[in-house]
Amino acid sequence: MKIAVIGAGHAGVTAALEAAKFGADVSLLSDENALPYYRPKITNVAFGQAESGEISIHPSEWYDENKIKLVLKSKIEKIDPQHCSLWTSSGQPLQFDKIIITTGACPIIPKFTEGAIQKGYASTLWNIKDSLLIREKLKNIKELAIIGGGVIGIECALRASDVGIKVTIIEKSDALMQKNLSIRGSQVLKQALQNKGIETLTSTTVENITQTNNKASIKTEEKLLFFDHIILSIGCLPNAGFIQANGVYVNNYMASNLPNIYSAGDSAVVESAIAPFSVLNAINQGKIAGYNASTSNSPIKFQNSPATVDIKYNDFELHAVGYSTESLLKNESVLEENGNIYRSILRDTNSILGIQMIGSSKDFNLYRKQLKTI
Repeated sequence: MKIAVIGAGHAGVTAALEAAKFGADVSLLSDENALPYYRPKITNVAFGQAESGEISIHPSEWYDENKIKLVLKSKIEKIDPQHCSLWTSSGQPLQFDKIIITTGACPIIPKFTEGAIQKGYASTLWNIKDSLLIREKLKNIKELAIIGGGVIGIECALRASDVGIKVTIIEKSDALMQKNLSIRGSQVLKQALQNKGIETLTSTTVENITQTNNKASIKTEEKLLFFDHIILSIGCLPNAGFIQANGVYVNNYMASNLPNIYSAGDSAVVESAIAPFSVLNAINQGKIAGYNASTSNSPIKFQNSPATVDIKYNDFELHAVGYSTESLLKNESVLEENGNIYRSILRDTNSILGIQMIGSSKDFNLYRKQLKTI
C-alpha cells in the first residue's frame, strides 16, 4: 500500500512512522527545505539561543532506517480525492492508495499587515524560515513590538528581553492568554512580565502598521507607537486550503468524508476535539491516522485531552491546562499566592476542570491526573 503523508510536523512524522511499521510504502512530503523539526523551539533559533540543526526531530538517516521517503521542497498544489492522486509544484501527478494530510496551521495575517511583512519591518514567527529572518535582524532591533499575548508572543518576549531588547506586547483583549488563564491568573502573568521589563498593553487594538523615518509605526485607537521591528502572533488557522478551506473535517478515527483521505494535527477539525493546536494531541492523532490508514485491523479512536501550556525559561514558569471559560471563573480555588507565585484550580462542583500555575509547578502533575475531560 502506498501512502502519502503531506506535512512533516509532529503529526506527520508520527503518522509516517506508524504507517511504515505496518508495511506501507510511505512518502513524507514537506514544502520546507529543512529536516522536520520541533516547532515550539523556533523561538530559540530566532533569538540566537539554538542553531536550526539542533531542533530537528530526527537526523536524516532516521527516515531511511524507518523506510520513510522524506521529500523536501514539495509543495502540494492540488489533490484529487476520488483517484487518490496529488500534484506538487513540479506539476507531476503522484498516485497513492491513501493520503494523510498533516499540514498543520498557518498564522493569521490581517490585511493591513501584509505590506509591512513584504517590506521587512514586520514578520510572523511560524517556521524555520521566519526564525532565521528575525535572527538576521537582531543586531538592528533595540525595541520590539509583539502583537498578540498568547504562548508564542510571551515566549518571544522572554527571549527577546533576555538578549537586551526592549519589548512591548500588544494584546487586543483585556487579558493575556485569556483562553488559558483566569482573570486573576492573567493579572499575575502581566505583573511577572513587567517585573522582567516587558511592557504589556492590553485592551489595545492595532488599526494600522506603517513605516515612518526607518521605524515601524503602530497606530492604535489612542496613539502612535514606534519600534524597530514587529512580530505578529495573533493566532492561527488550519492549513489545508488545497482541499478544504477551513481544515479537513474528520471523525474520531481521523478519517474524512473524502475517500481514502485522513488528517491529523492542526490541519484536522476533529468532531470531539475542544482544544486544538496541541503538540501532544497532534502526535496522538498522527499515530491514529497512520495506523487506521495502513491496516485493516480494528480502527483506533481518538480521545481528546485538553492542551497543556508549559513555558519555562530561566526563572520564569507558566503552566496551564484545562478549561478557563467565563462560567468557571467564580469557582477558582487559589492554592498559593505569594509574590510572583500563583497557583489555582478551576472547579465545577467537585471536579477539576482547569489548572493554572505561574512561578511554580508544585503539584501540577498531581492535579493534572484529577483533571476532568469534557
